[in-house]
Amino acid sequence: MSGKIKIEQPKIPQDLTQANFQEIYYQDEPYLESCIITNCTIDREKMDKIVLSQVVFKNVTFSDVSFRNIELTDVIFDHCDLTNADFMGGSIHRVEFKESKLLGINLSDASLGNVFFENCNLNLSAFGYSSLKQVRFDHCSLEKC
Repeated sequence: MSGKIKIEQPKIPQDLTQANFQEIYYQDEPYLESCIITNCTIDREKMDKIVLSQVVFKNVTFSDVSFRNIELTDVIFDHCDLTNADFMGGSIHRVEFKESKLLGINLSDASLGNVFFENCNLNLSAFGYSSLKQVRFDHCSLEKC
């Protein structure tokens, strides 16, 4: 028996459409689903209760963002920079963070379930009063969390 926690992987469809994060403003509610967002910067966005489902972010920099009470379900962050992102109070389920920089990310009061962090820098991150169930950190830096 390996002592590793089994993590349920994100359920991502094969045929994702390329999207731009700005498309979220064309919805009645802040919601994006079944898309891939690549090679861009999401800068100075502040939204409460944003919902992202079956979304892949690849090579995306999140600069000065506050997404309090975010709901992430079946999401992958691959080679992303989420330095100082504010996800306080978020609901984060079946999410993978791969090769990403999460320096100082605020995950306080968040609920994390089936979340996998692989080769990530989480130094100075905040997890205070969060609920972590089925969460795994592989080859991550977690200094001063």
